[in-house]
Amino acid sequence: MIPCDIVNSKDPLEQVKSVLAVSWKITEAKGDETIDMSRLTWLTPFAALLLAHAVRSKSGKITIIPPKDERVAGYLNAIGFPLGGKHTGSSYCPLHHFTGDPQDAITSIYDVLDKTFPDILRGNVTKYVFAELCDNIQQHSQFTHGTLLAQYFPNMEYIDIGVMDNGITIPGSYERHQIEVLSDASAIEQAIQGVSTKLEKGRGHGLPSSFAIGTQELGGDVYILSRTGALVHRSGATNLYKLENGGLLGTAVYFRFRLPKKKPNITPYLG
Repeated sequence: MIPCDIVNSKDPLEQVKSVLAVSWKITEAKGDETIDMSRLTWLTPFAALLLAHAVRSKSGKITIIPPKDERVAGYLNAIGFPLGGKHTGSSYCPLHHFTGDPQDAITSIYDVLDKTFPDILRGNVTKYVFAELCDNIQQHSQFTHGTLLAQYFPNMEYIDIGVMDNGITIPGSYERHQIEVLSDASAIEQAIQGVSTKLEKGRGHGLPSSFAIGTQELGGDVYILSRTGALVHRSGATNLYKLENGGLLGTAVYFRFRLPKKKPNITPYLG
């Protein structure tokens, strides 16, 4: 039995710390396992993405004891936690997992975005971010499993976008290509600055341009976790952190931004 003891916080970064500890227990469990979520009273979309990815990556049968809190249980049901599901008509896009080409998952998410997101976001901005981050996964990560998430919260007027993979990580990719980094967190910083493992010109723009769109054009928060490193851009400031308890087996990129007042223009950010 794995207790899902996660701090009750609406701050994505605060929940990440306890979620990673639970994710490691799921990953290290031998054979079938039960995850007890009965005492859970709050779960951010970022936390849901990390947990769902860990469950989906686990071999063996996983039994979920659902939260007693009906609001949390209803939310998890709406996003198809943990294995994904069909869109129920809400503004929550179900979790999408992929093990090879992510195009089917991307197309499914695009369909939900076109149907449920506000008109001002039905252009190319969210689609561009998903496409570029998934391209990064395919180009660099050597992944075997990825997970996508997109949600719109009408009452609070903010949007969440998340992409995760179980690949060799950003610092691992640099190490593989003998590019020196000072720490896992600094490797993430190099990645958003455009330091690429590709030799040909024109590469290395996906993550930097997506980061710039999220922080500058949309004025949002961006969280990037990879191995034991974390880069967090929040309230206009960018900070680096070291993750404890083994960090993350892979890379996760998560955006949260307010509904823009005008149509976003991504053209200035394209390399």
